[in-house]
Amino acid sequence: MDQPSDFLEDRELAYATARRVFRPGEHLEFDPSYRLCHLPLVAPGHPLAIRSAPGRAYVDGRYEEPRRALVVPVSWPALAASPAFRALEDRMAAAAFAGKIAWDLGRRRRPHLHATLAGGLTDADVARLARELPGLLAELGPIRIRLGGPLVGDRNWGRIYLPLYPERVAGSDPFRRIQGAAGAPAGGFYGVGYYHLTDPLDPAETAALAAILDEWRATPVAEVALSHLELHATHDDLVLSGRTLATIPAPQRPGRQPQPQAISDRVGAGSPPRR
Repeated sequence: MDQPSDFLEDRELAYATARRVFRPGEHLEFDPSYRLCHLPLVAPGHPLAIRSAPGRAYVDGRYEEPRRALVVPVSWPALAASPAFRALEDRMAAAAFAGKIAWDLGRRRRPHLHATLAGGLTDADVARLARELPGLLAELGPIRIRLGGPLVGDRNWGRIYLPLYPERVAGSDPFRRIQGAAGAPAGGFYGVGYYHLTDPLDPAETAALAAILDEWRATPVAEVALSHLELHATHDDLVLSGRTLATIPAPQRPGRQPQPQAISDRVGAGSPPRR
């Protein structure tokens, strides 16, 4: 039998400080980052969308040069199989602000759900990590990941994340080891962008969202084995244009072998996706 999993907690990651708390009477409005990077894709032509900005590569939410990243993919079938996640979906669908969730976009993004570990990768980075990460994952051994209840972070207001909590390995965060190998800072925010709002929320709607965030804060919505890491390239932060460059299978506990993952040598160029 498997040993009980031991997952990291908010205080050990970035969620304790990055989690936004709404005050009574406050309303959720979109920050410039969400309006520039996400809203043009979530609700094309929206009057609050920022089409472009000086010094930024975005035009209607997209950039010409692809950006590459190392990510933790999250399997939609595994997520959908969780009763807790289905209960959360029902709760969100019945909420006062449900009409402002981009449900169709969410369905389009199901094959691309992920948490970013490292961005701004070069061609050389992709090739090196494809060679080196199998050995590191073998050293770390099987890892389980837990998805927590939804949160709104300290930026990209309008995007609701499912925070990812890795299982401890040798008492510490295995993703920090992986980020170190990729030359990336250990930020401790492994958020999976899941719900996207099409419009700001009024005070009543914001209060309804705040109630759900509080209600689900300590409730895991899914626990799954890490099947693999992925190196991908994309022309937008929602990864609607994403393509896989390489997959690195992770070790599995008996009875949890993942499907074989092909490795591609396709590469792109650019700088890191934003969370």
